[in-house]
Amino acid sequence: MRRRFGRIRRDLLSIQIDRREAAFDGGARGLRLSEAFDPGDPPCSFEAAAYPGICRRFSLQEGSRMIVNIIYTMCALTAALCATLLLRAYFVGGYRLLFWAGLCFAGLTVNNLLLVMDKLVFPDMDLSVWRTTAALLAMLVLIYGLIWDSE
Repeated sequence: MRRRFGRIRRDLLSIQIDRREAAFDGGARGLRLSEAFDPGDPPCSFEAAAYPGICRRFSLQEGSRMIVNIIYTMCALTAALCATLLLRAYFVGGYRLLFWAGLCFAGLTVNNLLLVMDKLVFPDMDLSVWRTTAALLAMLVLIYGLIWDSE
């Protein structure tokens, strides 16, 4: 243990000590992280075996599950919006690269929809092969358009 600029350094973890909190806790300066959690706390879903002392302090809340659902859905909607805008621009302007990029984003929309289905609707099923296939086909369409369909 060595002191440097108001921090106590133990092992690989550096902890900032606030004097007001230490006085409120009744001298919590000697308290280690492994002593700070209650062994009766339920383990979280993040690598609980690798970091048992730290991991039990950060549990997965229902609110964060809702945020994950919102993010997955927004990614799918963003990919669908990109596909729509690119294909609409192709039909107005006629540039073929817009067509291939629009088809690529349509495939990425399918990929994101499969991700939503995999993680939210059917969490027990593994749709990773289908998701990877959709992403691969989308990228192959874009690569084909970039290489062989030049104007």
